[in-house]
Amino acid sequence: MTCENQVQIKDKFCLTIDEAAAYFNIGQKKLRKIVTENLDSGFVIQNGVKFLIKREQFEKYLEDMAVEANSCASIYRETLFAQTTAIIAKA
Repeated sequence: MTCENQVQIKDKFCLTIDEAAAYFNIGQKKLRKIVTENLDSGFVIQNGVKFLIKREQFEKYLEDMAVEANSCASIYRETLFAQTTAIIAKA
């Protein structure tokens, strides 16, 4: 296959672990861990020992995880602020 006929990673429906690591800037070991922990999530296709990642669905998964992480961080900051305020008020 010539370079002219190759599909760019950004246009592929499914990515291999290597392609996904390069595209999402996530290490291969971390990707394999995410995949094995989320086999029934809808973004993983398993063919024997080979895993493929559905690019758009995995992007949505990562966005959802980022929103969840930001929400948890926000709650943590609010709790920490409330505790600090209570300690200062006692002093």
